[in-house]
Amino acid sequence: MWRTVAVVAWAIGLSNPSLPSGARAKYAKVVRTIAGQRKIDPFTIVSMVHNESRWRSGVVSRDGEDLGLGQIRARYIGACRKDRDPVRNPSRACRAVKARLLTPIYNLRLVGAAITAWRKLCKKKVGRALFQDWLHGYGGMGRPPGILCGHRRTPKGWRPLRVHPILRRIMDRRRMLIRRQPRR
Repeated sequence: MWRTVAVVAWAIGLSNPSLPSGARAKYAKVVRTIAGQRKIDPFTIVSMVHNESRWRSGVVSRDGEDLGLGQIRARYIGACRKDRDPVRNPSRACRAVKARLLTPIYNLRLVGAAITAWRKLCKKKVGRALFQDWLHGYGGMGRPPGILCGHRRTPKGWRPLRVHPILRRIMDRRRMLIRRQPRR
């Protein structure tokens, strides 16, 4: 299910109509490339970024942890991993990592890498890597012990959880994009 650059740009425009058409086209090319390399539906990336930042590249979360289009958590990237407190007291190298996370193209590549990593982990741990499974991990919903990839560990094995309301919004957005796709 590979979508043209024009269709991906259209979907990005639905998310942020004020985004200039040149930026939409640039982001769409990158999203389509990442999607092709990592075997992800481009609408998945579009809907996730819509939920995280509404396609505003300079967005930083309230707590200062998550940055850029895909709201990538800096403390897990590069030099920030070594810092004790990368939010309130980042080193010079960590500040450079944070600045790079605000670069849209780099951030989108990390979104693709994160999706791939979560899919592999879910496949290994719970035996499947469905959209709603790995999305729990990307959205930070796997924090409590015994919960991973949208599943809870039980004595009989892994059992699926109900889909979190935030994840439901992303899934609904993706379905809406697929239904409203313009004709070629």
